Amino acid sequence: MSRRVGTVLAVAFALTYNNWVLWPLNGDPRVLAGFLSELGAATQPFHTVFRNLDILAGLLLLVTIAWGRHRWAGRLAPPRVTRWVVVLLTVFAVGAITDASVPMTCSATLDPGCPTFVDPRDWPLNQWAHSIVSVVLESALVASMALVALRGSQRWRRPARIALAISISAHLTMLVLAATWQGEAVPQMVLMLTQGAWIILLGRAGDRPTPVLPRAEGPQARRSTTR
Repeated sequence: MSRRVGTVLAVAFALTYNNWVLWPLNGDPRVLAGFLSELGAATQPFHTVFRNLDILAGLLLLVTIAWGRHRWAGRLAPPRVTRWVVVLLTVFAVGAITDASVPMTCSATLDPGCPTFVDPRDWPLNQWAHSIVSVVLESALVASMALVALRGSQRWRRPARIALAISISAHLTMLVLAATWQGEAVPQMVLMLTQGAWIILLGRAGDRPTPVLPRAEGPQARRSTTR
C-alpha cells in the first residue's frame, strides 16, 4: 500500500473532481447543453453536493502535491522543473477550492433571465469571479502538462504531450461551442477526464522507484581492477 500512496490519492482526486457523472441529481438533461460548472450554481438542486465534491477534490490534490513534491524530483522531471510543476498544480488546487466556495448565482442554461456567457456585460460579480478563476486554474494545469512535455523525464514526456494535446483541443472546442451556445459540456467532460488522468499519471510517477544512476569509476577504481 505504501508504494501506491500517490496513485490512490490521485485516483481519489480524479473521482471527486469528475463529479459531473452525478448530473442526474440535477434532474434536467438541458444542463448538458451548457458548462458543467452550472451544476453548482446556487439555484440548482443538489448544488452543495457538486460544490463540496469540488472542494474535496482540491483538498485531495493539495495532499497529493504535499506527498509527491519531493518524490517527483528526478522521476517526473529535473528538480527545477518539478518545483514549477508543484507551483502550477498548487495554483490549480487552490483555484478549484476558491471557485467552488463562491458559487455562481444562477445557471445561464437553465434559469430564465440569467446572463449568458456570451454577453458578459450583465454578469454579476460571482460570474466574473468564476470566469477569471477558471481561466487561471485551467491555464496553470495546461502549463504543468507543457512543462513535463518539454522538460520532463523521457518516460513521462509522451503521456504529457498526449494530455496536453487533448486539453488544448478540448479548450478550443469549448470556445467554438460557447460562441454558438450549445453543447459545451461534452468537450468539458473529455477535458476533465484528461485532467484526472494527468493527476493519476503524476501519482504513478511519485510511486516509482528513484532512478539509480551508475557511478563513474575513478582512477583508483580502475587501477584496482587491473591488479
